[in-house]
Amino acid sequence: MRLHPALLTLAMAAAALAADPEPKPAPAEKAKPAAKQPAKAAPKDASKKPPTFFSVVKEYAARWDRDKNGVISEQEIDLLVIDPNVKGEHAAAVGAIKNFQRIYNLPPLTPEFFAAEEKHSQPTEGDENAPSLNEFSVGLNWNKAYADALKRIKTGGRELYKNDKLDITQFHQGQLGDCYFVSLLGGMVHRNPDAVRRMIVPQRDGGYKVSFADDKPVTIPALTDAEIATCSTAGDEGLWVAVFEKAFGTLRQRQYPSYHKDNKVATDTIAQGGSPVITIRVLTGKEPDEVTLRNSIGELKVVDGQRVTKVAPVATPAELTRIVREKIVAALKRNKLVGIATYPERLPPGIPGQHAYAVVGYDAATDSVEIWNPHGNTFTPKGTPGLENGYPTKAGLFTVPAKDLPSIFAVAFVEADRSAVTEGQRTGH
Repeated sequence: MRLHPALLTLAMAAAALAADPEPKPAPAEKAKPAAKQPAKAAPKDASKKPPTFFSVVKEYAARWDRDKNGVISEQEIDLLVIDPNVKGEHAAAVGAIKNFQRIYNLPPLTPEFFAAEEKHSQPTEGDENAPSLNEFSVGLNWNKAYADALKRIKTGGRELYKNDKLDITQFHQGQLGDCYFVSLLGGMVHRNPDAVRRMIVPQRDGGYKVSFADDKPVTIPALTDAEIATCSTAGDEGLWVAVFEKAFGTLRQRQYPSYHKDNKVATDTIAQGGSPVITIRVLTGKEPDEVTLRNSIGELKVVDGQRVTKVAPVATPAELTRIVREKIVAALKRNKLVGIATYPERLPPGIPGQHAYAVVGYDAATDSVEIWNPHGNTFTPKGTPGLENGYPTKAGLFTVPAKDLPSIFAVAFVEADRSAVTEGQRTGH
């Protein structure tokens, strides 16, 4: 059974994926830049702050335009992203451009374009507590995007792990549209952080060998500064999340070289959506069961700037609660990996639609399920917590009563005891 296209590539059915060796995701619809804000005066003493995005562009743009045709192409930006000699502020500017290219249909990157953007740009104050780009930005605030990219480069450093134990509360999904991967990676970290830690082995040349549930490990070179700026982050706990993303992207390139032949940046292969089915196979070597709670009964539309679709439950509330307990709660008690996804619809505040999450715990005393949003967001309901006002969230973790789960989430993906080698595809072959 294939789910309605409204879930896009986030939650494709396992059976359909087994038949299709490389699910070709429907291209994510890039947003149009929001209206520009009025220009503000630049700070008087810029010498005490890092250079702005536009000052870096002016310094390097001529070098970026390799074919000297007056336009900096996406291909030219990609070559800069994977260039280990592009570092620091230079890499942060490249990373800001790459992040926006993944979201928006940008006009040609010409000197005239950047000059016009600079006139409308907003200065970025040096707020160390400002969130990084863990949720998609609205509008082209180049200086903010650049500051966020630079913060990622400086905060992450070059250590793989900075703490003895991995912690998802420091984990933030970046600009990649790979929630289907990082949510379940976070679920793996929550249940067995030491096992996840052992999956990465540093190499003498600075690269990494990453062992997924496949027989052949993935070996990748050291991450460039620009790759760090365009991947997810574990804050000041090291580069391990970005390493996993690059390794997963490299794995997809290796599996389907003809389909991904134009992807110079490994993470581009996972940046536009995918399926938790493949992720569970890759991380565990097991075939997942699909638990459908809601079906789409309408076409995907844009209403008040939000992509939405009409949905309907697949059973009565009592039957759905039984399914949650027998399929999802029972799997959690057996320490199985569980992912869950939302349709693009209007959901309780603080819970994004068309997004993947990990289900990480169950409290029998309150009959509630703990869920982790890879955005790592914090949210406080304006009113009594529940379906109307949302649920208190800290570092992406929030708790939902089992009976409310089918009113929010559309489909769950539950690690089963069947080997993906015999029942399906372990990593897509």
